[in-house]
Amino acid sequence: MEIQPAELIDKMTILKLKIEKLDSLELRAEYEEYERAIEGYRKQGVEVKPEWFDRLYEYNREQWEIYAQLRDEKNGKRDLETIGRLYIAVEKSNKKRVAIKNEIVNVSGKGFRDIKMN
Repeated sequence: MEIQPAELIDKMTILKLKIEKLDSLELRAEYEEYERAIEGYRKQGVEVKPEWFDRLYEYNREQWEIYAQLRDEKNGKRDLETIGRLYIAVEKSNKKRVAIKNEIVNVSGKGFRDIKMN
């Protein structure tokens, strides 16, 4: 099954974060597999901009950090106001992430736009 460029790039940036935190051969092998798939798209003439990787990496890193704060808060003092603010921060970050993925779909002509309700 062919994974579309927006999903590939998103998965690659998440894997990059996991490799930075956990560093395993399995994660590296999966990352390399996705790199080959991206190269295949480039060979087909599909535009793949390096900035997409950078932007998705930043938003996925941001979400990773927010989720870590959420886990800490849920396991700690359980301040509901803080938990609410963190959930809102996740939603805002995810909207930026979805916008980048939709840009990739528009430019590459591959995949489907992600439409979030609310």
